[in-house]
Amino acid sequence: MQSLPRLAHRSYGRALLGLSAFLSYGAALAPQASFGATPRQSELWQRAIENVSKGEFQHAAETLRKVRINDELVTQVRTWLEEFEVKQAARRELDQADFDKYVGYAKARVERKEHSRALGWALWALNTTTDREEFLASPWLLELVNASLAKTDELRQEDDWRGVWGLYSQLASLYEREPRYEKLERQALTHLRLESMFGKKSKWKERIEKVIWRDAERALKEIDRAYVEPADFRRIAESGLEQMLLLADSKTAREHEDCKGLADEDSRRHFKLRVQARLDQVRAATKIDHKDCVGYFRRGIQINKETVALPEELVVSELMRGALDVLDDYTTIIWPRQSEEFDKHTRGDFVGVGISISKHADGVEVITPMDGGPAYAAGIQAGDIITHVDGTSLKDFSINKVVETITGETGTPVTLTIRRGEESLDFDLIRRRVHIVSVKGHHRNTVDEERWDYWLDRERGIGYIRLTNFA
Repeated sequence: MQSLPRLAHRSYGRALLGLSAFLSYGAALAPQASFGATPRQSELWQRAIENVSKGEFQHAAETLRKVRINDELVTQVRTWLEEFEVKQAARRELDQADFDKYVGYAKARVERKEHSRALGWALWALNTTTDREEFLASPWLLELVNASLAKTDELRQEDDWRGVWGLYSQLASLYEREPRYEKLERQALTHLRLESMFGKKSKWKERIEKVIWRDAERALKEIDRAYVEPADFRRIAESGLEQMLLLADSKTAREHEDCKGLADEDSRRHFKLRVQARLDQVRAATKIDHKDCVGYFRRGIQINKETVALPEELVVSELMRGALDVLDDYTTIIWPRQSEEFDKHTRGDFVGVGISISKHADGVEVITPMDGGPAYAAGIQAGDIITHVDGTSLKDFSINKVVETITGETGTPVTLTIRRGEESLDFDLIRRRVHIVSVKGHHRNTVDEERWDYWLDRERGIGYIRLTNFA
């Protein structure tokens, strides 16, 4: 049995490759194969071609059994289809063996009350089953789901949001058409994000600096005007207000010095009751349009001012995060603090010294100096660690603060102190506009290192173009 998967895979691939080639040329060769055949035989041959083109290989094989055309192409296609079906049967046998094995593993974990591992094996079983609906309705699996949900309730009481998220994410993967689990997973992720956001070393204030309601209102107006399809403002309003309640329930937020209003239980209770009342109104309304949504959000911001008095930038940021979360996986709002970095990548140029950096435990590392930039010309290398800017240590700086410190006005000087191995080097640079090169070649030009050579083999006319990003 150990050799079957490899054998099946090898023959499977050969049969599929042959059928793929047939699809590419079959239309042109079909008349040749049916030349001299009866109309009925030609019709059957054409129908077999159509079956193959639709991926209906079993029907194609059944049709070809009725074809009596004596032609090499017909014989070859029939051979491919027969080989394909034999290997399909072997694959189904292997899948069934895997399915039984994974179900066994899952049930063993159920007995041990290892819910997360049991769900993990259930996912493996789901990927090998021939009947998803029957499997998802299995009594033992439904018992596991109920036990897992009960476990999430325990973990919620312990504020173990990582554990909660792990179970909900697996349930969401198992029942991919069940939006309830996806919503619960997003809520758990929100709590995890807030835990990280309000951590001791977090620079969350920098990320929401200059966040104002006016920009959020403009974003909602644009969604109403230009979103790819009519936006569901009931869901947007509901999700935004739910996000405010999640913020109020965050233990980490309640313990943070900048969110003292949440530590007062009376204030927090009034905040939640009043936001919940607005949420109930949204859910009960027959219709919510853009203006209604804006009105509910304004009221939520006012409730905050009258109760827990959280920083308005925080409330607006979280409100919009929740609001946009229900649109799609990609729509987001770019606040003023992020717009410069966004413009840099979409416009294709920026003012600075021309380096890509990353911050980790060892410090601020140079990922790469950009082509033609001051840093590249001065000899700064990938892997260099930037320790100081103009004599100021970067030890406690966030990555956004580092970028802000290094960049500046065109023509102004800046000194980067670099640690390279055991050496400490100072690089005196002049900031200027740097163009992000998005089209590169195979290697640097030997005459001018700031240019690229695109030829792999000039004599044979083979070139190489590398696209690094779109701008």
